[in-house]
Amino acid sequence: MYKIIITISLTIVSIVVNAQEKTHPKLLTNDAQWGVETFTLPTGFAQEMTLKGFEEAIFHPDWSNIEKPGFWSYVFTWSVVSDSLINEKDIEQNLILYFDGLVDIPKDTVIAPKRPSSALIIQTTKNNNNSKYIGKVRLYDRFKTKQMLRLNLTVEQKLCPQQKKSILIFRFSPKSLEHDIWKQLNTLILRDTICN
Repeated sequence: MYKIIITISLTIVSIVVNAQEKTHPKLLTNDAQWGVETFTLPTGFAQEMTLKGFEEAIFHPDWSNIEKPGFWSYVFTWSVVSDSLINEKDIEQNLILYFDGLVDIPKDTVIAPKRPSSALIIQTTKNNNNSKYIGKVRLYDRFKTKQMLRLNLTVEQKLCPQQKKSILIFRFSPKSLEHDIWKQLNTLILRDTICN
């Protein structure tokens, strides 16, 4: 009886793992084997997000180490339902909702040091199916410092019109855009088959 229960349990786990892989294809290359998490969008912690799809988050190995340059440095990619490029306002608003949910900031909270998140992005290039942005996000770091934190960010967006989806790659770090950490973050790139 014990063997049957173990066999059934392992079969169920195998089915769930395989189903997750098929439901959420890998979006980025990850040759360095950094830690990866996937979420459905809107996420459980940010249900007010207006974008629908899924997220692949890839964390620098030093993401949680305050003393290292990789602290709070990571990449996440959103694959969202859209037949056009997502505009700056919608990206900013969804980032604010995402980070307020992630760090558990109730709406309209203004109790020091907790403040609602803010986001500002500026478009640097755009053509029919691609756009790029730079910007900043300000959020409360409930995980390590318990203080407000400013993250620099870059965003690349690729529209896959036949699949009616837009792929947004966000790279974040508190380090300046000139810091070497960005070379590491930029090694995570979209897979060639992303629009297939």
